[in-house]
Amino acid sequence: EQEADAIIARNISPRPLRQAVREDAAEARAWADHRVKRARDAIRGEPIRASLYALGLGVLIGLLAAR
Repeated sequence: EQEADAIIARNISPRPLRQAVREDAAEARAWADHRVKRARDAIRGEPIRASLYALGLGVLIGLLAAR
């Protein structure tokens, strides 16, 4: 909202849609890469716990899918 107000106040034209989408995609990619690295480190740190969580989640999804 503040950025929009600044654009209006300075009479600056907004960035093109293609550029906005590329920047947002790059930001989403960086966020996903960070999350993947955190998950990978957590799995390497405690592989048994991660495996049990994955097993439990699989069972839960299987039960929901069987309905």
